[in-house]
Order: sequence, then C-alpha cells, then structure tokens
Amino acid sequence: MKGDPSKIMHCITSLHGDGAQRMLLRLTTALNELGLNNIIVSLSGKSELAENFKKAGSTVLELCMPAGRPTFAGFLQLTRLIKRHRPGIIQGWMHHANLAATVASWASGVRPYVYWNIRRSLYDLSYDGLSTKAAITLGALLSHHTRAIIYNSDVSRRQHETIGYCAKRSIMIYNGFDYSRYRPDPSARIALLQRLNIPGDAIIVGCVGRFHPHKGQSYLLEAIPHVVAKVPHAHFVLAGREVDARNNEIARLLKNREVSNVHLLGGSENVEKLMAAFDVYCSPSTSEGFPNVLAEAMSCGVPCVATDAGASAQLLEGLGLIVERGNSSAISQAILSMIQLGPLKRAKLGELGRRRITEQYSMELVIERYRRLYLPETALAPAAIAGPYVGV
Repeated sequence: MKGDPSKIMHCITSLHGDGAQRMLLRLTTALNELGLNNIIVSLSGKSELAENFKKAGSTVLELCMPAGRPTFAGFLQLTRLIKRHRPGIIQGWMHHANLAATVASWASGVRPYVYWNIRRSLYDLSYDGLSTKAAITLGALLSHHTRAIIYNSDVSRRQHETIGYCAKRSIMIYNGFDYSRYRPDPSARIALLQRLNIPGDAIIVGCVGRFHPHKGQSYLLEAIPHVVAKVPHAHFVLAGREVDARNNEIARLLKNREVSNVHLLGGSENVEKLMAAFDVYCSPSTSEGFPNVLAEAMSCGVPCVATDAGASAQLLEGLGLIVERGNSSAISQAILSMIQLGPLKRAKLGELGRRRITEQYSMELVIERYRRLYLPETALAPAAIAGPYVGV
C-alpha cells in the first residue's frame, strides 16, 4: 500500500517557537502554496506555534507524549495516523521524531519515503537526557534505512557521520530566511530605547534564544560586567523563552552584580523588530546546528559576535567576530572590539552581512531545494537554484 505523493507528514518533537519549528513553519507555508498537503505531527502536546501552522494551511496533530519520553501509546497513535492519512513522504525533524517516523512507518505498512532532518551538533551531550543520548545512538544504527538525512550545517554532518550515521544518505540544506521580514529598521531602535528607558547614546547588545545551556547565556552574563566596566553606556537586551527575571539560574548568575544595564524580555512576538533595534548581536552558544537568530540579525543589518558553534563561522566568515565556545573573557573582548569599531564600520559590516543572507540564504533557495528532494520531476533546472547546497 503506497502513500499519496502529494501528502507530506512532518513528524517533530514539539511546536515550540524554536529554530527548527520556525524553519518548518516557513517551509510548509511555502509548500502549501505549491499545492502540497502538509500534515504536522507533534510528539508533544499543545504549544505556541500550532495555530500558526493551521493558519498557514497545514493539518496539525498532537500526540501529547511527555517531552523526551516516547510512549507505546503515542507510537501506536502515530502508526494509526500514518495508516489513516497515507502520506507519500514522512519527514522527521530532530532525533526523537526521526526514529518515531521511521519505526511507525514500518509498522503502518504504508511504505512512504522517510527523510530525516538533523538540526543540531554534537559538541557536548552532558546536558542531554538519557533518552536523547539513546536516540542519537540508535539513530546511527537506523540511519541506513532512510531515503536521505538532511543536515543544516557541515559541522553537524561531520559529527554525525563520525559516530556512524550513514554518509551515503547525507545531503545538505542550509536554513533560509525571509529578508523582507528581517530587515534594517531605524525606528525599531528608537522604540526599544523608549520602551526600556535607555539613553539615546547607548550601545545595545542583543541576544535572542530560549534559555538552555547550549545557548550559552551564562557566558554572556559573565561577560557583561567586563564590557560595562569599559563602556558604561553599553546595555544588554536578552530575550527568549524563560529568559526573564523569574528564571532562578539567571537570578543566580546576576546576583551581586551590577544589573541596571541588563534587560530580560522573555519571549518576544515581534522578533524582527527586536533584532533590528540592536547595535551589536552576540551569539554565545556552546552548541548549534545552523543558528537562525544569527542569520536573522545579519539580515537586519546588525554586526555580529559569535562563538565557533555549528555554522556560525561559516555564516560570519570575514564579516564578524568569532571566538571559542564557553569562554566569557573572549566574548567580552569581542564585544568590546565590535563596539570600538565605531558606528560607521559597524554599519558597513551589517550591510555586507545582510547582502550575504539575501544572496546565499534566501528562503526561495531552500524551498526549491526541498522541492527538488520531494518532487524531483517538478523541480527547476540546477542552474536556476545556484546556492550553498550539495546534492541529493
């Protein structure tokens, strides 16, 4: 029993507003417009982006499994969904969902093409739970049974192949960005200054991302006093899920430190407006796949400082400052160096960074790359989609 080639079932761990989920939303919105039927299956329960997917024309189904803890009942439910909808393609997103999609497709008898999407690197697994470590290990054993494994960074691909993921199945599709949404906007800076009551001559250093050890906010918070000691008018704006005053870990890190120059905004609806308000963007991650927020900052024309995590160095090559991961002293020095460049040189770096995103990482390129993968008979000629992607 073969599935319907016009139906693509995307199996993902959750629909929180993180990088992979936002990339999936952009992708399925475009694929819906091409006439494909996208079904989104979240292994976990209700979450913030579910309505966004529905508004974009996708079917959303939620299995309500506990985070990081697949259940037999959830697996049976996924198998029944595959039987009912009969997709021609199942696209897994991240390790747990990749495995669930593969095994459930076998059990269903539908025999769809199964693709995996891997969105992270493997620098340090010490912060990962046992189920994630097990999923990564088991993935190496099952990776030979996929149609293809999509990576969004060269570093991630190399790391996974080193631990046994099938190299013959590897393909590369970097993330794409809507540079019409993420763009320079001088009014955004004025609005943020007024909102936070920050003086007009301030240097705003921004960082956006959910609170997690891999995102490295602790290293940035350790770096802040060293920057403010030399540049008292530097203000740091941190945003993202759980990045707020209620976070006990952040409170511990800020204890006994001067915090008047630190602004914690939590989750933000209009991320593009926030990004465009920054004078400098800092990505202090200890582990990344392809850092969406770094590319979004570049698209907004903001000069960037980043650690050498995932595709960060590739994105910023020659147009920003890269420092080693997990080094707060190096982060503070890089931020100071970027501030000391002055507004004109920073503006030039921002302009060149935006040009790189628009020319090499547009969403149009990514959509066509996935269309070539899913529906090769409808794809454009390779010459029409020249970009930073390697073959199927």
